[in-house]
Amino acid sequence: MSVNLVKLEQHIATRSYVEGYTPSQADVFVFKALGAAPDASKSPNVARWYTHIQSYANEFDALSGSSTAGEAFIGSAEAPAAAAAEDDDEVDLFGSDDEEDAEAERIKAERVAAYNAKKAGKPKAAAKSLVTMDVKPWDDETDMAALEAAVRSIEQDGLLWGASKLVAIGFGIKKLQITVVVEDEKVSTDDLQEKIQEFDDWVQSTDIAAMQSPVLGSAYISLKRIASFRNGGTSSTMSFLATIPPNVLQNIAFILAVESLHPNRTLASLLLACSSLYRALSPKSCPRLYARIFRETFDFGENLHAKLSDSALTLELLLRHRILWRTRRKIILKLNQQELWCGIRMVLEDNGRNGKLLSSAGFSSFMFSLVLQRLRVAGATNLLPLTGNNTISLTMWLFCLVLKRQEIVSAEEETRKELLRLLRFPTSCKHSSSGAHFAPVPPSTFWWPAGPVELYSDIDHDALLASAAPIIILIFALNEVVPMIIPIHVPKTRIVAITSHRSGPTMEDCLAISGGRTPLFTETRVIGANPAAIMTNPLHLELYKSRIADFVSSTYVGVNRHAYVYVPGFLSGVWEGSFMISGEPMPASPLIPPFLGQFHCLKPMQCAITEYLCFIPHLPIPFSFSLDLLESAVKSGSFAYEKYSADKDGGRTQRIPSDALDVILLGETLPDHERAFGGFKFSGRVRSDGYMIMCREPKNDIDREDLGTWIFEGHLQYGVALVGQWRTSISTATYDLRGIFSLHKTGL
Repeated sequence: MSVNLVKLEQHIATRSYVEGYTPSQADVFVFKALGAAPDASKSPNVARWYTHIQSYANEFDALSGSSTAGEAFIGSAEAPAAAAAEDDDEVDLFGSDDEEDAEAERIKAERVAAYNAKKAGKPKAAAKSLVTMDVKPWDDETDMAALEAAVRSIEQDGLLWGASKLVAIGFGIKKLQITVVVEDEKVSTDDLQEKIQEFDDWVQSTDIAAMQSPVLGSAYISLKRIASFRNGGTSSTMSFLATIPPNVLQNIAFILAVESLHPNRTLASLLLACSSLYRALSPKSCPRLYARIFRETFDFGENLHAKLSDSALTLELLLRHRILWRTRRKIILKLNQQELWCGIRMVLEDNGRNGKLLSSAGFSSFMFSLVLQRLRVAGATNLLPLTGNNTISLTMWLFCLVLKRQEIVSAEEETRKELLRLLRFPTSCKHSSSGAHFAPVPPSTFWWPAGPVELYSDIDHDALLASAAPIIILIFALNEVVPMIIPIHVPKTRIVAITSHRSGPTMEDCLAISGGRTPLFTETRVIGANPAAIMTNPLHLELYKSRIADFVSSTYVGVNRHAYVYVPGFLSGVWEGSFMISGEPMPASPLIPPFLGQFHCLKPMQCAITEYLCFIPHLPIPFSFSLDLLESAVKSGSFAYEKYSADKDGGRTQRIPSDALDVILLGETLPDHERAFGGFKFSGRVRSDGYMIMCREPKNDIDREDLGTWIFEGHLQYGVALVGQWRTSISTATYDLRGIFSLHKTGL
């Protein structure tokens, strides 16, 4: 049994299936009759249909419908011709008048020719559309009169400009709304928009606000039926849509996609309807359509995306819908690096829309399951070395950005315990102190002194320290779910403790620190804030911005590799939090870096920080200076450092803080905290990228001998938390006390 490929090719050219809008037994019948894929060069539409139906091979028996419609395509194309030849060879038993038949055919042909000539002589009415276009300026200082004059200077056959007006859009900025009548056959709205945007001295972007056309209503109804899987894809409908100009189809597709709850499904239905719609609406042929949909459905920052190409926004739109699709269907598979960066962009650029889309899809729960699955498979083996390009590191950062405390609270206890067991990471610094200086340099050019810090070879210390931050935040968030248990023998108040000659914390002290929580990004971020102001991990922020620049355009507006994350004055104040001790055993070989994990002993921590700044023409304290000697060097007056403080008018120091050559941090515990948990003093340094290192020493000489000096090293995270690792200066071959810490500024 053979298939009439010519007939089938004509039929499939305007359809996705042999019958209806879903695969049926008619498709199965013709598919099996073909036996193999046809030659794509001779039957391209049949080849497309064959590949599509082949994907349903496992579901053939379950498909609905009958094979009746498919039987119409059985029989070769040569069969009718052969039958006609056989008829000619047969004897005409009844005879015929060939001359009369020929005369009738001649008369019929003359009449048809005369009718066609008369019809061709009639002038055909040109199809026209009334378009309302929005032209947006760069800012409120743009000369709108010059902008309108530039727009109206565009002249073209079939183009007639109409009325215009200025419409306020906020912050003193007005857009030009202008009407234009275009002949659909002569003028493309896409080409017209490109010509307008060539006036880039005034024009920032253009959009089609409204469009009216005699055929627009019929085309809209037909496409809407196709998009909603209704009966609107007959051969006559497809033939009608084939006559509609592509720019009209694209504007209707834009309206349908924006109106839909799932634009990707709407566009997929239209693309699969027939080859003519695919050619008109494919991402390759009209990236402007997908860029418009991106701007309308996702958060769009004028300064963030204005200079990105339509092709870049098209790819971004497809990536975001792929992530949302996987999230809704809970397809817990490994996200590749491109998808991870896309997810990070969605979170950091959230101005309301992105957050609603991610929340409705259950993205936070999805990431919780994904992280758990990734850690079960990989454990900590792929975390060494941790770098910004490591997919597990990016996964942890994305999870940290979307994590909600309610997700942790609602998780089962066994799940939380399992996650805590899996969260372990390597550390690169052995012991001793470190120097740092205040300089606006990206992480790739961090200065590190050769002497004070002793690092394991082949490990990027900065990358390792920064990439561990989301893991540390998650560990504290998981541990803080369990309420603090206050022993019943603890005195209720400090007065009771003094009266009974008892030292240590009281119930009041325990209750005061029990409410402390490690800040999560979802609790602290400001909707619409600049990424540089909220994502202050140096490695993450710089890689985030550079990856966007590499991914979409070298002129990405948001990229500023010398942006200040920490500004002097912010750290001044009281910081409170806690630290934990790692229970991981020391490695057998001294050449193997130790892992941090199995954390326990959640202990309170406090530090009231004061900042001291050094400006030109004075020289800063040498960067190789020991951290524990910084306090005496600053307070002795040997080096000229200014104590940071607000002036009487509530402003800051007259000097520009970012001009500081160096910033020294000096701090101590307050008396109340000291009486409860011991007294300590701190001294250290901070860099402009948010990196901080401090040493902690007990105020009591006896405690100093027992505890020694502790080194705290970390980063300022999204502007509100200091998160990092600590280690003690007392270290032996079998004993090395290490852990993690988290601090947040009180009063924020």
